[in-house]
Amino acid sequence: MFSIRRDRHSRADVSLISSWLSEALSARAGTGTPVPYDELPITQGVASLIADSLAAMDLYPVDLNGNPTGETFPILEQPNPDEDRAETIHKIAQSMFWTGNGYALKGPVDLTSGAVDAITVINPDRVGVDPDEYDDLRVRSWTIDGQTYGRQTIQLWKINDDPRKGPLGRSPLKRCATALDTYGWAYRYLGDYFAGGGNPGSILKSKLELDPTKITELAAEWASARKQARPAFLPQWLDFEVPPSSGELRDVVEVLSNAAAEVARMLNLPVSLVNAPVAGYSLQYSNVGDEFRRWLAVSLGTTWIARIERGFSQLLPPERRARLDPSNLFRPDLFPDAGPAAPQMLPASPMELPA
Repeated sequence: MFSIRRDRHSRADVSLISSWLSEALSARAGTGTPVPYDELPITQGVASLIADSLAAMDLYPVDLNGNPTGETFPILEQPNPDEDRAETIHKIAQSMFWTGNGYALKGPVDLTSGAVDAITVINPDRVGVDPDEYDDLRVRSWTIDGQTYGRQTIQLWKINDDPRKGPLGRSPLKRCATALDTYGWAYRYLGDYFAGGGNPGSILKSKLELDPTKITELAAEWASARKQARPAFLPQWLDFEVPPSSGELRDVVEVLSNAAAEVARMLNLPVSLVNAPVAGYSLQYSNVGDEFRRWLAVSLGTTWIARIERGFSQLLPPERRARLDPSNLFRPDLFPDAGPAAPQMLPASPMELPA
């Protein structure tokens, strides 16, 4: 009779403990949030890659035929007198990456040349737009912290200028936010998995009858021991079991492995440059130059360099254009095995790549 009672208590206790863990997991899933897209390691890494690459480039004036003029304009030498030019370009690129738009308040204009002398990059979260009521793709005026500014007082750099969405650009991250949420949930799952002490489907089997409070206490102690990397104490009347793995954790890791490749594709960036898994291919010293060329031709040059150039060109006299020179990315000391041809790996213009 005693053995029959023990079996009955064991089944009841297992049911209670399993129920508690299931409820805890459900509550966590119902109230948790995915890791935000701007906190994912892959998006942070790509943002730095793009902004740092642009900031490393020289910026100088050319004529309408693309020939360097040798002139000096403060707006190209040091756009903001309080910081290095690279810092200003880095801020503009980061703003464009995360929000789709980069804003700068224009300073005084040189009366001799007609060029703007200086700019101050603005936090994009402080800027508002008032579209023209007769042309919703035209900005009538701006607001900064609620104060109105004329449309010509702010210089705008933008990407993904979709006419269906109004006069501003939109970050590719926001356009693909639903897909990025998938990666965010995967990261959140891993964080919850290890923060919770491992597999939440673990089972504690009790040979004694326990009340719900004791069950909760035992489950919490086990999870706490796992988080603190210390042995958990199990009395003789308590057994610990782990159900066979369903492969869920392995699948989550696989999702994260593919996340980097998907973000790279979203940004039109060769996946090997962000060390994303690519079947049958990897970035090596021998092919890194070709990958940078590819990136320059299909993404960095056409999306980022061209837009930065157009924005700064609008701050110059009408007969001048701004030119970003990417040759600094291919310094001879970074490619010593390329020999004398290394400095010529990239032409001055990103649009003049050899076939």
